[in-house]
Amino acid sequence: MTDPQPDHGRVRRGAALAGGVAILAAAGLGAWLLWPAAEQQAAPAPPPTPVVLATAQSTRLVREVPALGTILATSSVRLAAEITGRVTSLPFEEGAEVAEGELLVTLDPGPAEAEFRAAQAEAAELEQQLSRSSRLARGGFAPRGDVADLRQRLAGAEARAAAAESRLSQSRILAPFAGRLGLKEVSIGTLVQPGTPLVALDAVDPIDLRLAVPERDAARIAEGAAVQATSTAIPGRVFEGRVRIVVPRVDPVLRTVQVEARLPNEDRALRPGMLMQVRVAAEVVEQAVTVPPRAVVLQGPEHFVFRVADGIAQRTPVRIGQRLPQRMEIQEGLAAGDQVVLEGLQGLQDGARVQAAPADPATPAAEPEPVPGPVARR
Repeated sequence: MTDPQPDHGRVRRGAALAGGVAILAAAGLGAWLLWPAAEQQAAPAPPPTPVVLATAQSTRLVREVPALGTILATSSVRLAAEITGRVTSLPFEEGAEVAEGELLVTLDPGPAEAEFRAAQAEAAELEQQLSRSSRLARGGFAPRGDVADLRQRLAGAEARAAAAESRLSQSRILAPFAGRLGLKEVSIGTLVQPGTPLVALDAVDPIDLRLAVPERDAARIAEGAAVQATSTAIPGRVFEGRVRIVVPRVDPVLRTVQVEARLPNEDRALRPGMLMQVRVAAEVVEQAVTVPPRAVVLQGPEHFVFRVADGIAQRTPVRIGQRLPQRMEIQEGLAAGDQVVLEGLQGLQDGARVQAAPADPATPAAEPEPVPGPVARR
């Protein structure tokens, strides 16, 4: 029995058909893989985001230390009686300005004056006796011991006269310095004892401002540094002065240092006890990099800006320094001349394409903050 022979023609036709199917499948797969890329290349790119830009500026800046302070009189005293006596006159108006040495209160001088006159009379009599005894002793007609005794008695009488004279002067109470008076605490006819308060007197021009600053900032403040103070009780006014002293001791509980400044107060607008918001000038930075505060974004503990270079917005972390109403210092992250996004930050992403647009006319332009006066350097 013979084996059947294979049909070579049919085999060749099947192989050709399989090859064609494979070629068509490969072509279809290639077209399917290339179609998204082709479609992506054909899709138009999104337009750049319109934003308003601002330029980082290099300006002279005075870094400041903020604090709260209290107004104090440069000199303050509560006048009191030093002797017992009855008030006979109060020749002043409450709240009035008085000069140094002006009479404020008079006590009845009768008892002190009588004591003074008696001591004077005793001293005068003893002085006559001493003169007579001295002449007799020189002639040998009186013992020298009597002369020594009279001299001691005379010294005692003179001391009593001086004490009586001092008490007599204490019946007239004078202003120890120029200032403004408070309320009368006694009336005419009141019998006062030593220590009885009569009236308060405060020196208010110039006037002192006392504040406490953290110990980490105390080293930045020098005597003579410029101070600016405001009060909610006097809106719209800024009081300027100078640091008078930085106390060389740290409060061990609060970890603060006392600083005292002096302010002019010619119109008596500042009163002892007022609470003030204070800014004390510290270091001077001649070329500080600043931007408008609206350009800085706060996200958690991080501050950043969108710096624009070649039309691309780059999210740039920054470290801020002095904060002012119209400018903010950038200590790290920017250089003078860099452009940052001022408006159009909403939804802006890192690496986004941006295009400069004109600022909204209704938005006020940021002006540089006025720099305080000169700062005393150590």
